[in-house]
Amino acid sequence: MNTEKQTKKRNMSWLLPFASILLFAGIATTLWLGAFAADFAVAPEAEDGSLSPKASVANMADTSGGSAVQFRHEFGTLVDRRPEGNPRFTYRLFGGDDNPIRIPEDRRNVYDVYLLSTYMVNIAQAIKDTNPDAVTLMYKDASSARGDSPTDYGGWCSADGGTIGHDWGVDYCDAYANHPEWFMTHQGSYFEYNGYPHHWHMDVMAAGYKERWLSNVLADLQHSSVWDGVFVDNMLSDIRAYVPGRVFPDQYATLEAGHDAYADFMDFIGPELKAQGFAVVGNDNDVRLYPGLWERYTRNASGGYDEFWTTFGGTASEPNNLPLYGGVGWEAHAAEMETMAAQSKLGIAVAQDNGGVCTECTKYGFASYLLVNDGRQTYQQGYVDTPPDDFVASTPMLQWQLGNATSPRTEIETNVFQRTFDHGMAIVNADNNATHTITLPGTYLDEAGNPQTSVTLGPTRGTVLRTQ
Repeated sequence: MNTEKQTKKRNMSWLLPFASILLFAGIATTLWLGAFAADFAVAPEAEDGSLSPKASVANMADTSGGSAVQFRHEFGTLVDRRPEGNPRFTYRLFGGDDNPIRIPEDRRNVYDVYLLSTYMVNIAQAIKDTNPDAVTLMYKDASSARGDSPTDYGGWCSADGGTIGHDWGVDYCDAYANHPEWFMTHQGSYFEYNGYPHHWHMDVMAAGYKERWLSNVLADLQHSSVWDGVFVDNMLSDIRAYVPGRVFPDQYATLEAGHDAYADFMDFIGPELKAQGFAVVGNDNDVRLYPGLWERYTRNASGGYDEFWTTFGGTASEPNNLPLYGGVGWEAHAAEMETMAAQSKLGIAVAQDNGGVCTECTKYGFASYLLVNDGRQTYQQGYVDTPPDDFVASTPMLQWQLGNATSPRTEIETNVFQRTFDHGMAIVNADNNATHTITLPGTYLDEAGNPQTSVTLGPTRGTVLRTQ
């Protein structure tokens, strides 16, 4: 969620079910259900159950001759790495009809991770039918319950009165009637997310809230066999983000207190969800601004999602790319993905390109991703509230297969980073001021197919090149 641009989030109060894959125990046969699986990895200055086990069974035989079930949340143990220059992709689809034709069958193998609205069971099933190795994560908001004015339940309590198939983990009507202490307050009153009507801010550390959230979300995950885990939105790095006037709510007097609350929330739900075979990935926007917070928010998760990774979007002529400065810029974003790689977790790097408008954002974001990808991290492109698009099909550069990395990420000049591959290279100039000209170690082709022996990159620009 964008804590500085309050327009960058989705109003999902009208969404609707998901759930679990069977657990097979005591099988000594080797099964492989995962060329991509999930013990999975905040964002910008610009943004912000019943406990029955479930497993996607994968590689159940161990080397000792016994059997060991490995769940899809055990991301690093289930898959062979792809070459670092062969990208993986995440596709996000929130809102609209639960109609599988929205993702054509011939595109379902292109993307590796799908973030879907909670009610999109038909779409998730179609993805699994075509691409069984895809990871499907249902959307759930950590921090809100949805409903009308507290003095008028309206239609929010007349249907199932619960959370199955909805975006929230705790039912508004239950909370209002039985647990008023779960609501965040400002000057003694409940309040909606600033800019998001009917999103009532909840206190994730109120007594009993996280337990009810977990129980409800597990029930939803187990309601259908199509889900590999949950995408937990609004793991807030700034507790003031949605408070009217952007001030501290009654329950929290400091940013650090808010950090403790959300870290504790994930520390509780993460192990419980993973113990049931489900992956859990938080939307950890802005945490790079606070040293050590990415590690705290992801330590008990399956990974992390940075919704504004290296670029905030912009236009073709004025990209809003993130420079390297003071430890909170480009280098901090690179460290997020490298931390996930080192822990065999999933990092989802989301480069904002203003719906395809900002081509320089695409080059900067994708080149940055290739610099840090270990063959298991994924890349997403788009803009928060714009309709989803098949960004891989519309960007030929993303279809390149550069092969194995032949060097690590290397700083070749101050704030200029390069990585070479069997069939190409990626270069990023993360400097906010200086233009750099880089002599290439041979002849490479640019996006247009023109041969290049050197490239000149202005401030906060990137490029990806391939060999002939």
